[in-house]
Amino acid sequence: MQTLIDLFSQRAQDRPAAPAFTFLEDEREVGTLSWGDIDRRARASARRLQSAGLQPGDRVLVMQPPGLDYVVALVGILSMGIGMGLT
Repeated sequence: MQTLIDLFSQRAQDRPAAPAFTFLEDEREVGTLSWGDIDRRARASARRLQSAGLQPGDRVLVMQPPGLDYVVALVGILSMGIGMGLT
């Protein structure tokens, strides 16, 4: 069975420049992330969490406004196997 993180990783390998997420505000595009962007940024986010001492099975509170940074944080957290509290 493939996980969401497996799918994201595969897309980053197969189509790194292809758009993955586009964020809209008031029906206008304000930013886009490619699969490669998400992969690189989520891995960096996961490394920061690990350096802060978080381990798989820990919990983290996500206090991020809606947007592309939220997507990156979510993927980074999921890739580490950390549980989330969402606000």
